Amino acid sequence: MGYSVDRASLEFHTPPGVTVPPLVQDFYDWAEEREGGSIGYFNVEGDRLDDRYIEDGTRSASAFVSFVHMPDGSRVGWWRPAGESLDAAPIVLLGSEGTLGVLGRSPAEFFTKLACAATSQSDLDETVEPNERAALRSWLSDRGAWIETDPDAHREATSKLEAWFPHRSDERIAMAKQQPERIAVSAILRAVIGLPAAAEPWKRTFADLVLTDTQCVLFPNFVGQNPLNKPRGLEEALRALRDRDAQDLPEAGLWYRASLHLDGDGVLMLARSYLDEPRDGIVLDDEGLRRDHARMPRSRYWLPAWLARRLGA
Repeated sequence: MGYSVDRASLEFHTPPGVTVPPLVQDFYDWAEEREGGSIGYFNVEGDRLDDRYIEDGTRSASAFVSFVHMPDGSRVGWWRPAGESLDAAPIVLLGSEGTLGVLGRSPAEFFTKLACAATSQSDLDETVEPNERAALRSWLSDRGAWIETDPDAHREATSKLEAWFPHRSDERIAMAKQQPERIAVSAILRAVIGLPAAAEPWKRTFADLVLTDTQCVLFPNFVGQNPLNKPRGLEEALRALRDRDAQDLPEAGLWYRASLHLDGDGVLMLARSYLDEPRDGIVLDDEGLRRDHARMPRSRYWLPAWLARRLGA
């Protein structure tokens, strides 16, 4: 069985106006014909930054255009924090445990490392039979895309990548401390879920929220548990916060679910769901989704296929 190539997700997660280089598109076809595991363990599928990987990551979603997904959740793709074209963006690793690294200055350099089992990532460097790495080397050579690399060539670029994430998180946390809508929600929510113990200020308390035009349900920890009672004013504050989010990122429209996190100082951070199809007992009202979309329409980049079906779009 060949490598799984999810062309729909690859297209969906490619930002508007961005063109995937021909070499990468040809690699999709080549990998689909090769035995899974013969050049490493991964699927070929698209992804982008989200709030679970970095604070307010949805606000920088297109900074990372992923095309490789590994079994542990790590992803490989283009890094373009300033909206660079993919031809000018390096190929980087976003590890599931927070590991960051530049794997190539271009797709050709990344594929060369993959062909040599030289990425330093076990899922990419391990191989089952039949071993197709020699075939990948020939395929790259035939296209003039074989690149000899210096193992230390990416040290400076990796340092910049590693510095961006905490810097960006710090910026978003500083913003959250000043945003009136977050302050208003925090003031009410802390009476429901509390704050972390003073001895463990690095921890966070959290609740899971389902919110559409017709629904507002707050759960302790995760959806599926008995809903929490909402104090007076909380729903209004949550809706005001969601509207503010929509003003800040209008092309994404209105999110329908978010994990609400409070740190030891009561600062509210969000992990929003814009794209994931509801599962695990989440029941969304189609009428609420339609009203949300009518009030704040989403762009194609933010309209997943499952939601388009439910909207009748």
